[in-house]
Amino acid sequence: MSSFFLTEEVKITTAAPTATGTTTISATGLDMAGWDGVVFIVRLGSPAVDNNIRVQQETTIGGTYADLVGTIVGNHATNNPLIIDIKRPQEQFVRCQV
Repeated sequence: MSSFFLTEEVKITTAAPTATGTTTISATGLDMAGWDGVVFIVRLGSPAVDNNIRVQQETTIGGTYADLVGTIVGNHATNNPLIIDIKRPQEQFVRCQV
């Protein structure tokens, strides 16, 4: 069994924080060419009961992203991290939507 660092196999990107709001926030699409997976970690300061995160995918960076089935995560406790780990996405570009 070979060992490796997580950072050798996946893309790690930090998105800029945003202010409190009531609208959908979509991160910039990540180009997954050459990467095996991506992990999105989001912390909501004061979440509402209908807040969640999900992963969306698309074949082009500027295309119309669609939800990646089975990736919606919601936890309404304040400051709990919401984590989605995607291995080998189906499309080249992925993004997290809050």
